[in-house]
Amino acid sequence: MMGHIVRMDPAAGATWALRVETLDDWRRPPGRPRATWRSTVDADLAERDLTWQSALQLAEDHGAWTAAVSRGATHS
Repeated sequence: MMGHIVRMDPAAGATWALRVETLDDWRRPPGRPRATWRSTVDADLAERDLTWQSALQLAEDHGAWTAAVSRGATHS
């Protein structure tokens, strides 16, 4: 999903997810999981030895991004 968002037009609404780490006034409803989309992406990137900035640059190239995120991936 991150690769698709990176390659979107910067004016697209979904691209805000790449620019915002946390919203200061936002609170998770009681009982909801603590994980966020960003924290999940950060963990996935760490498994592949990628930083956030290097991943953004890599995602610009669809073929390179696919190869990077496919390494070690398991599909059922």
